[in-house]
This record gives sequence, structure tokens and C-alpha cells, in this order.
Amino acid sequence: MSKFKRKKGFTLIELLAVIVILAIISMIAIPIVLNIIGDTRKSAFERTVEMTLTAAKLDYTSTQLENENKGKVYYMPDDLELNGEKPIG
Repeated sequence: MSKFKRKKGFTLIELLAVIVILAIISMIAIPIVLNIIGDTRKSAFERTVEMTLTAAKLDYTSTQLENENKGKVYYMPDDLELNGEKPIG
């Protein structure tokens, strides 16, 4: 055995190197994560708008079918772009 005891631990340079590496990784990863979050929010908003439009179409169709025999007709905005035809019978 040697006369000197070996100290266990990290040197200051090793700790600084790890900190620099973590900083570089975070500078690369943070913008990527923020872009993913932004794209997800945009996609969720688009799906919400599509589902709201679908709900409006279904409500309009349901209202027209329920009121068919009562002589009531409701105005349908052109923006909703109804597809298909009114069922017969």
C-alpha cells in the first residue's frame, strides 16, 4: 500500500464538463419539445373545431327531421357545407 490515501470524488473540471454537456443537451432539446407542444396544441384546436362543426351539422339535421311534420324550417348557414341528402320516408 502506498503512503498516500487516494481521495474518492470528482475534480472541479470533471464537474464543469458534465455541466457544459447538460447545458448543450438542454439547448438542443428545449426548442424541439416546445415545437412538439405547439404542434399538439394546434392539432387539438383543429380537432375541436372539426368536432364542433360536426355537432352543429348533426343538430341541424336532427332539428329538421323532428320539425319536418310541424312545418318549421330553420335557416342553415352556408358555412356548414352539409353533405348528403335528406332521408326519404
